[in-house]
Amino acid sequence: MSIHDNYRKSILQGDRDVYMSVHLEDMKCVARKIRKSIQFNDIKNVIDIGCGPGVLIKQLKKNNNSIEYYGIDISKDQINEARKVCKGVNFFNIDGFSYLKKMKDNSIDLITMIDVAEHLDLNDLISTFSECERVLSKNGVIFIRVPNATAINNPILYGDLTHKRAFTIQSLNQLANFSNLSINLFDGVYFENKRIIGFVRELIMYIFYYPFLKLFYRLVYGNKIGGHYSTNAYCIFKKISKTR
Repeated sequence: MSIHDNYRKSILQGDRDVYMSVHLEDMKCVARKIRKSIQFNDIKNVIDIGCGPGVLIKQLKKNNNSIEYYGIDISKDQINEARKVCKGVNFFNIDGFSYLKKMKDNSIDLITMIDVAEHLDLNDLISTFSECERVLSKNGVIFIRVPNATAINNPILYGDLTHKRAFTIQSLNQLANFSNLSINLFDGVYFENKRIIGFVRELIMYIFYYPFLKLFYRLVYGNKIGGHYSTNAYCIFKKISKTR
């Protein structure tokens, strides 16, 4: 039996309602970040690779119902849940690379991969991003969230058995170069916790802990290694403009 057959059960940890509540707040934050970071009103279609239970698509659909959405996940249980959560969307139980291979060149405006890249083997990662580049429209973008390798003892990286790596701005640039893409944004994930205790904790880290890490990296490595030290990081990739 594949690990993907039981993946949803493994991350639920016994309480679906608690998981879905936390996941909903998380995806609300991601949806807000997407809208702030790109020209979302110009988007005509979206592929969400690793869509899970479909919550991100549901949040994006709220104010942009005219956009065509496609949800992709290798977990059959997640796709079954997504079809319940978000009606009227095409969800497919297939891996991202195989789905993208079926798409036409220059046909998709936005590809999202939230907490997905860290699950992929290196060759699969590069192949998937190369296919993303092929299917992106001229002004299309790839929006991802990944574990940040510059966060010391990152609990996100080690919090899931299926995680294979975390990323720095340098390794993301490598991925971009392999895939004929450019990085348009690299940003930390800050102040997305709406609970008072969580917000205060993030504020303390932002004021005291992150500056300490910046100093530490400057002393040890001679640079800031990207300048963001939150456990997760956002990154936006764009097609490289072809010049004659």
